[in-house]
Amino acid sequence: MYTFNWFPHKQPFQIPLLKEIGDPQLLTTKDKVFPADCSEFGPGAKYGHPSNPRFHNWMFVSLPITLREVWNANSFTVIPLDVADDLGGPSAEKVKSLRLWVQLKNLVSGDVVDFQINGRPLARMPEPEEGGLIQFTLRPEQLKVGRNEVGARLNTRGAQAEKDIILAAVEIHVDYE
Repeated sequence: MYTFNWFPHKQPFQIPLLKEIGDPQLLTTKDKVFPADCSEFGPGAKYGHPSNPRFHNWMFVSLPITLREVWNANSFTVIPLDVADDLGGPSAEKVKSLRLWVQLKNLVSGDVVDFQINGRPLARMPEPEEGGLIQFTLRPEQLKVGRNEVGARLNTRGAQAEKDIILAAVEIHVDYE
């Protein structure tokens, strides 16, 4: 839990939140967003969750990154993403929704980007929402506690492409009942 520069003595509503994040049992089935380290704003501002730049250290920020067409079909750009919840444990039954959010910039008609999670392919890329947001439904067994890897590979570039595709944000959203 990262609370740097969050001063609880400034706002009364923050004190109960600090008590909540200090109780592991309360956190077990709270909805969560697990973002990849990123130096830009993610898609969340439009969708109602915090979306400011997320990073533990500027030196190791993974995103944004340019996706280029590759010659080797096994070449994926790998983005590390840490998940704290044990989705294979007892809380798995309480998972209402588990999604991978990916934001791509500069997509054009005909672009095909392949994705994988922990080395296993995901379904074909769905039509992006406004702003290049793509959502994949995941199953709890696809993720593990700790370091997970999201792979992205530009498979085909559309004919009208003028700018590089930018992988701007990667997040895992867990919603509980």
